[in-house]
Amino acid sequence: MPIMSWLQRRPSGVYRVRRVVPERLREYFDGRTIITRGLGTRDPVVAKRKGLVVAAEIERQFAEADAALKNPTVATYKAIQKYAEEDRQRPRSDREEEGFDSWLDDRLARIIRECTRQRPRWPQRAQG
Repeated sequence: MPIMSWLQRRPSGVYRVRRVVPERLREYFDGRTIITRGLGTRDPVVAKRKGLVVAAEIERQFAEADAALKNPTVATYKAIQKYAEEDRQRPRSDREEEGFDSWLDDRLARIIRECTRQRPRWPQRAQG
């Protein structure tokens, strides 16, 4: 097996990094099974150098997704980050905002239940 099996040369001669997404992490990559990133070079030495940086970034994404699997708080934080990034690119309608708020409320309530291992006890309203 080659040392850098993720580094591939396309028929055009341009190199790319190609990584298979582990099956357990695919839900965090929108169901994608493979991640590819073009390196924009035909030079193998430059491709190896650039490829290491790109491969490290993909590994970081895999590690974050793995952490999100183990800790639901991380998953919620990543969802909020993704939402904020999408919001910068395209403003959302009121209906989309309400849908996300509802999803976030449900997610946070589930996290609280998992952390306390019992039904959450919300403060009672004062009678009077």
